Amino acid sequence: MLQAYKAARGGIKAVLADPRVRQVIHEAQTLYSAADLVAILSDGQHALDAWEQLRDRHPEVAERIVVTAPSGDMLDLEGVFRLILAMDGPRVQRLRREIAAAARERFDEADDPELALLRTRHAYEQQGRSRQWIDQRLRSVSARHELTGEWYRRGVRDGDQFRALTNEMMAGAFGMDVESYRR
Repeated sequence: MLQAYKAARGGIKAVLADPRVRQVIHEAQTLYSAADLVAILSDGQHALDAWEQLRDRHPEVAERIVVTAPSGDMLDLEGVFRLILAMDGPRVQRLRREIAAAARERFDEADDPELALLRTRHAYEQQGRSRQWIDQRLRSVSARHELTGEWYRRGVRDGDQFRALTNEMMAGAFGMDVESYRR
């Protein structure tokens, strides 16, 4: 029970990283066990029954079930957020506040896009990145967007075309394609 409290207290990322939450990768996205999440957020008592009641009472949560496996229903990240919003209890209140704060930040960023840049810079600082690394990273992202924007203006629309052009650039600059460079 103490571990569940720490997970809920640490925010949504801590809950999702809890080793008791089963995860699967399905079609390039991470899915989370609904029953495991309910168990962590509700002290684990009768979690499967609680999940079934939530699923029946809240169709907006049930519609986010991506996979129904023998091990239980699996939710995508949006489904996890909807589950949190549908649940009651003191532990989920903290997570609801986290969701509301993130939504408020995105609204503010829509009015002032520079706030998104500052948030990104702060996130990199929290990861322990140096100021020089952060500046270089932001410049490279900007340059990549500028380049792909130019390609788009010149008629490139398909992801395969972007990949081919990127491979040509890498081959010209480094003598190898992107995959070889990554290895």
